[in-house]
Amino acid sequence: MTRIKKQKSVKNIQRKNTQKLTLSNKPVRGLLFAPYEELKKNNICVISWDRITIAGTLFAELNRSTLLELGWHETKLINGYAQQFRLMRARKQVAELIRNKHNGRNYWRLDTSNHLTEKEKEKLTKTAQLMQDNIHITRLDLAIDFINCKHSGMKHNIYKQGTSQALFLDRYGTLETLYAGKQSSNIRYCYYNKLKERQKTKDNNIPIPYKTWERIELRLKGQKVNEWITQATKMLKYFKIPTIENNSQLKGSTKIILASLIEHPERINELASKRTRAKYRKLMKQYKGFNTDWQEMALAELNRCIPELNKELLEFDGRLAIPLLSITLNDK
Repeated sequence: MTRIKKQKSVKNIQRKNTQKLTLSNKPVRGLLFAPYEELKKNNICVISWDRITIAGTLFAELNRSTLLELGWHETKLINGYAQQFRLMRARKQVAELIRNKHNGRNYWRLDTSNHLTEKEKEKLTKTAQLMQDNIHITRLDLAIDFINCKHSGMKHNIYKQGTSQALFLDRYGTLETLYAGKQSSNIRYCYYNKLKERQKTKDNNIPIPYKTWERIELRLKGQKVNEWITQATKMLKYFKIPTIENNSQLKGSTKIILASLIEHPERINELASKRTRAKYRKLMKQYKGFNTDWQEMALAELNRCIPELNKELLEFDGRLAIPLLSITLNDK
């Protein structure tokens, strides 16, 4: 089922769109571009962690002085005890420590973003090392960015049968964000216009060569974080553009039926015969009527950067090494 939503306030959109946009010759913090000349290329695909959440036992009161020395700021004091710590860069929060009293008084969650300097990463590593042996990852968000790519314009869709979708459109009816899966689910996909998002925020320094910037994001929680390689591959397999109208190999009623099934895959059971249903399942499985250029580009980049992504996770704490290494071996 697909839900379509328009932005609530046209005035707010107009006000946001009039914000001053600052173009910069510097790479956006958090992305892996280097040197600057690389930014001038077309068809750029970059994969990075957008969010990493780690949980475990932390005796915050005993380690209070160490946390303050690392730059953490106490907030939400109850009876003199902090329920939250924030790591700031000027006025911007880059990470937070939150006490989760439902799992025990000394159970804490360390929440990070990908917009981190090397010095900030070092502070987070030292913070993770204060946690006890039950340290584990509870959430991972993997971002796949497509910059200056052919087929830009928010034309892609996520074709996963049986998954609910929510679409958010701008005031002109153009897609800005698409969610596949429920917010409460352990697996959720998000496809959105990253360039427009940054233009609407105060942190809107965008490199001059960025003409288009779209992102598909994998959000995993619970036990599903241990399957991030498999789940990222599955997500990309669902990610494609319908090109039925321009496909000369498809004729007559075949083109019409396939176009309907792409928009409403659940209707395949309405086809008269088992043989006909098998025919259209095969066409869709073979990507007939779809363009998969971005999918193929991202799958190749994912395969290349798995070791780098694992290394970044392990930098938080070597105790995460055993499950992560076993994941990599199992998926190869």
